[in-house]
Amino acid sequence: MPPIIDSHMGMPGGAPGGGTIPLATLIDYIVQRTYHELTVLSELLPRKTDMERKVEIVQFASRTRQLFIRLLALVKWASSATKVDKCSEICSFLENQSMWFVETADMLAKMARETLVNARLPTFSLPCAIDVLTLGTYPRLPSCIRDKIVPPDAITSAEKRQTLQRLTQVIQYRLVATDLPQQMRKLKVENGRVKFHVEHEFEATLTLMGDSPKIPWRLLDISLLVEDPETGGV
Repeated sequence: MPPIIDSHMGMPGGAPGGGTIPLATLIDYIVQRTYHELTVLSELLPRKTDMERKVEIVQFASRTRQLFIRLLALVKWASSATKVDKCSEICSFLENQSMWFVETADMLAKMARETLVNARLPTFSLPCAIDVLTLGTYPRLPSCIRDKIVPPDAITSAEKRQTLQRLTQVIQYRLVATDLPQQMRKLKVENGRVKFHVEHEFEATLTLMGDSPKIPWRLLDISLLVEDPETGGV
């Protein structure tokens, strides 16, 4: 006997009261149910009277007619199912948006009741605002920013002369305090430099980078004066 699908049982592929089911599966269920009821009716009618058989037949025909009318309405409605699906998607989207709005309102209310209660604004910097509004600039930046970004101003000619004079004094003091070899005592100090001249050997120009006695000499220039006695070339 073909299987029976009760109208109160959940259809495969969907939960009771919702979900979807293929139209072909639904038609198959209706045909099987009608065949089952017709088979049962054919087995029970011979045991009943003529009037009871007529009543059972009319009831079966009425139930089957109503069932197939509903199936026909469903088949006609299925032609516009795409529009219904689109409307369903729109409704689902609007429900999601409504849920987000509700959650946002709840979070804002929670923030206002719990988080913002202890929130405090920082102290406003009135001197900075006054400088910007009145002068159009902000002169209170730390000087270390300027020292690292802006190159220092070039020294003046008077400062250069003063510096070279001071450096010359430091070099002279270093030479006096140093025991120089006899060959290097022919020297000349000027413009913050000392030039040693050793005949037939070399001529070197040195300077100092500070006034500390531990600062070593810095060689600026050297010329070799060694010559070949036969050719006279260097």
